[in-house]
Amino acid sequence: MKLLALVLLLSTFSSLTLTEVVNFKQFCPSFFIRNPGKIGDIIIPTIFRGHQYKTICQRWKNTYRFATVYDTVRRIPVYSAYTFLEQGNTSRSEEWKIEPQLEDINEYKNKKEMMDSPRDLKTVGNIINQAVDLDYGKSVYTRGHVFPHSYAANQDQANSTFTLTNIAPQTQNSNGAWEQQVEEPMRTENKEHLQARPKAPGVHCDRGRSRE
Repeated sequence: MKLLALVLLLSTFSSLTLTEVVNFKQFCPSFFIRNPGKIGDIIIPTIFRGHQYKTICQRWKNTYRFATVYDTVRRIPVYSAYTFLEQGNTSRSEEWKIEPQLEDINEYKNKKEMMDSPRDLKTVGNIINQAVDLDYGKSVYTRGHVFPHSYAANQDQANSTFTLTNIAPQTQNSNGAWEQQVEEPMRTENKEHLQARPKAPGVHCDRGRSRE
């Protein structure tokens, strides 16, 4: 059984036209709930209008791991959508990644999946549409996961969450409070649904509230 989980981070947005990195329905529909009114269709949450909002099917080791709507002006994720299968025995990664397709850099244009965040200042200076690891070097903010690494079913999926397109800057206190008050209770609730309905098609979680 699959448990579909959607985490939203919202702010104030403008209203122009959306440009896509990829199309959710074409490349990674499995992270969204099916539309009961239309066979083969899925229901995608709000994608805010504006040239800065990009849809990303987060790809790592030739597999789509989750989906993200990303704001390239504020350089933060709006939301990530993912499938909760089970909590695996995983560890944290210290290798932070970026999404090369967000940048207008020749050597990045043919890259189809996330890559390590560059550390040389010349390359970093050319990355303008997303955060890089060096942004956090002397910052008072910590890296707050939108798709929590602790929700991953295996190590490859856990490693894929360590992309900066899945990270919102948080203070240390805020990051810890979010983990205790939101991530841990939601993880427990997800597990309970998996155990109670092992053959059910899924439970859709929206902003921490679950419904079958």
